Amino acid sequence: MERPGSPPKWIISYCLVAALLWTLSLISWAQQGQAPHIDSNEIQRIQKKSASLSAKERAETREFFKAAFAAYQAGRFEEAEVLFGKGLQIDQANVDAQFFFGMVLRERKKTADAIKAFSFAAALGPNTVNGTRAALEAKSLMGNPGTVFRDCADCPEMVIIPAGSFEMGSPSDEAGRFKQEGPIHRVNVPAFALGRTHVTRGQFAAFVNETGYDAGRECWTFEEGKVEQRPSRNWRDPGYRQEDGHPVVCVIWNDAKAYVDWLSRKTGKRYRLPTEAEWEFAARAGTTTARYWGESPDQACGYANVMDNTGKRTVPGVTWAGHNCDDGHAYSAPAGSFKPNAFGLYDIIGNAWQLVEDCWHGNYNGAPTDGSAWAGCDSSVERVLRGGSWGAGPDNARSAMRAGCSPTNRGHDCGFRLARMLP
Repeated sequence: MERPGSPPKWIISYCLVAALLWTLSLISWAQQGQAPHIDSNEIQRIQKKSASLSAKERAETREFFKAAFAAYQAGRFEEAEVLFGKGLQIDQANVDAQFFFGMVLRERKKTADAIKAFSFAAALGPNTVNGTRAALEAKSLMGNPGTVFRDCADCPEMVIIPAGSFEMGSPSDEAGRFKQEGPIHRVNVPAFALGRTHVTRGQFAAFVNETGYDAGRECWTFEEGKVEQRPSRNWRDPGYRQEDGHPVVCVIWNDAKAYVDWLSRKTGKRYRLPTEAEWEFAARAGTTTARYWGESPDQACGYANVMDNTGKRTVPGVTWAGHNCDDGHAYSAPAGSFKPNAFGLYDIIGNAWQLVEDCWHGNYNGAPTDGSAWAGCDSSVERVLRGGSWGAGPDNARSAMRAGCSPTNRGHDCGFRLARMLP
């Protein structure tokens, strides 16, 4: 007999079925958009370690997780992060703790670390409620264009770029097109993180000051109408005035790789240069026009620092075509001075050319289609530059534009931005 005031059995049954269907749909949605891959050997290692914990260790982790969850519910996210972290150092295989650790990290704006925690929870408990919720949370964070994070107080800001597929290269009728931009081919790009701006002079200076790295004592510059390699020029003095917030220039591929290696060691994260495919996918941000703001080069000055009326008036010896607008900067501009694209990336076109990981090839015949770098060349082969610079005319300031770069010659408008693996 039912107690007075209790819900009828059919309602209870209905609710149980609804909850089951909701859980199954949650699992289905999570499987359709997989969380970042966690190596199965790593999962087995974690689970094996968890199974061998002593009774004392299990009791200790329960206390940590209990206190951490209470702090999370009370909104004390900094305290919760510390407590979850201590518990997970002992037992990393706790699905619920990994999930709520991810929730705390998300609240703390530590997006990349949150993705990692959610990914572990999803891999450890793919058929549990919190495991499937974690897969959705990771997918949501990775699929949110413009999500920004940094791995240390003075690290470059990074933007999460969602996975996707696009047509790489330019059509034969695009104005200003060069033959090396074809053939058009479809590329699938996994999710990754890309620098919100170029690496700045100040950020590069921190690397040089800490390591003593020698970034060269001469640079090719354009001064008084002449392009020459000048021994008095380098990344500290490229022949025009810069401040620490400007993109670092007068660097070569090896300099960029040295910075990447240093930052990876410093943070424990997997930094690298972007691949050429990643760069173009991120630059286009879902667009198919010649530039991420549209087809017109003369709208550039709201979005990019390029050769324009300001540069034509100010830079001695400019004879090439410029953009018919004014961006207010004759040479480089402070990073992030113009409107970003739809992924939240600044100066992805203009300001300074950007080195990428790939070896130079004269066309896309045989190029990778999985978003990876076209690698395998020796140190004498040119590398790829993308994006144009403050000196770029309309032909060079396009999403598909690509150029080769000497591995040994530093240029006064050549810099780089970072990529980073997720999670």
